[in-house]
Amino acid sequence: MVKLREQGINYCDATHEAEKEWREKITELSDKTLFPQTKSWYMGDNVPGKLREQLNFAGGFPLYSEMTRSALDKGFEGFITA
Repeated sequence: MVKLREQGINYCDATHEAEKEWREKITELSDKTLFPQTKSWYMGDNVPGKLREQLNFAGGFPLYSEMTRSALDKGFEGFITA
């Protein structure tokens, strides 16, 4: 948020391609855990009719921080800004 304000950006939204890549990464990380093998809120099982998928980032905070900061350092790569 600070970087958006500093650069005068009022609009920021992920591109469709970036959303797809993020979802693939979430699934890849989740499949290395036990989450997909049990009924759990982490997989959205508490919402009737919802697509069953990982709802949180299972890669840990260091990797999450690295990935999000990388997008910022590359000029908001994967985002549409205005």
